[in-house]
Amino acid sequence: MTSALTRQFTYNDLPFTAYQWELLTRSRSIALALGMRIYLVGGVIRDYLLGNSTVPNDIDLVSVGGSALLIARQLRQLYPQFHYTEHPKFHTAELSCAEFTIDLASARREVYAYPSANPQVELCDLETDLYRRDFTVNALAVELLDRGGTGALIDLYDGLGDLTKKQIKPIRAGSFAEDPRRIFRAVRLGCKCGLHLSPATRAEIMELCASGLHDRLGGSRLKAELIYILQMANHRLMCRTIADLTELGAWRLVDPQWHMSHNLSLEFRRLSRWHRWFAGPSCKLWQMGLELWLRDVDPEALAKLHLSPTQIQRITALHKLLNTLPNLGSKPSSIVDRLQREDIATVILAGAVTGDRNLWHYLTKLRTVKPLLSAGELQALGYPKGKLLGQLLNRLLNATLDGEIHSKTQAIELAQQYWPKLLLKDSCSPWG
Repeated sequence: MTSALTRQFTYNDLPFTAYQWELLTRSRSIALALGMRIYLVGGVIRDYLLGNSTVPNDIDLVSVGGSALLIARQLRQLYPQFHYTEHPKFHTAELSCAEFTIDLASARREVYAYPSANPQVELCDLETDLYRRDFTVNALAVELLDRGGTGALIDLYDGLGDLTKKQIKPIRAGSFAEDPRRIFRAVRLGCKCGLHLSPATRAEIMELCASGLHDRLGGSRLKAELIYILQMANHRLMCRTIADLTELGAWRLVDPQWHMSHNLSLEFRRLSRWHRWFAGPSCKLWQMGLELWLRDVDPEALAKLHLSPTQIQRITALHKLLNTLPNLGSKPSSIVDRLQREDIATVILAGAVTGDRNLWHYLTKLRTVKPLLSAGELQALGYPKGKLLGQLLNRLLNATLDGEIHSKTQAIELAQQYWPKLLLKDSCSPWG
């Protein structure tokens, strides 16, 4: 543990908006009234020291001397327009609006019953709280003062030195074994901030992954790390993060038998375009990206990642569709007959994998084609409502798709020809 005070901070330099300053000032006033102190920690300080002047959308605060919930609950009363969530078990709370989120946490000690378990929490001092954090560059803190004040940077683990060297290091030995998901966080943070793993850190990660001790780690928190990768700022950073984790051998923590697609970058690009053009509002890009990415993961490993039943069903449907594509043919009616059984998301995913022209033709044109006569028009012509009417409509649709008919007159003639065949077929059925 090194000396703490290494740099003075002038708070006017931090890139907060006036509204953010208002909430921070209120937080400090509430903390002082409760006999507590409150600190700005982590990403905002790290990014500022790296020269990032972007207004932060995620602000982390830590209280010392009592539970952060006491501060958060008063803020909730003052700002009812914010969405509020609290986790009493962990002494944390979150206030969020469209522009930013404030996370309030109590200085706490975390004890893990076993690797990747959720921690047991107890309140502690700031130094102990910083020690439990993941990387030196994330263990920087400054006490929250009034705007315009000057405070000392608290740097117990030479995070400033590691920022200068552009490197990421864990605070303590055994950090990755304690929580292997930190491997994904370290690589993602490095790609995001232009940092690299220190040589010792890289060697530690590779040794831990190769040991097989955490194969098929699973859990919602690991899935969250994968989602964070999918939600990175741009395609290049996302693909670089995936490639770096591949070099480290980290994917065996998801599934040791996973053979990731070599065309993943192209598939993600294609998915982004096809999603933008064809997907409805209920189809989230990151959810479909996760299904595309994990499609070749073992079903047991998928279950351990807590994918939803809908996502697992879609991955299964995707494999079935990919297997049938070579036999789909080029006849429009056969294309529609097969693809209309799938939801649009599954068709888009198959298109992202293959770029298949039949899928493109279906999504851009064929799925919007209607029979030249509607059910109402057929009933007005004397055809009774029922299952046979549905079969007649389907025959008219196929004829329209395949260019057999081009007008309502031709549709009426075809209906007159086809209806007796339907009646005969129905009368011969044992269920008729």
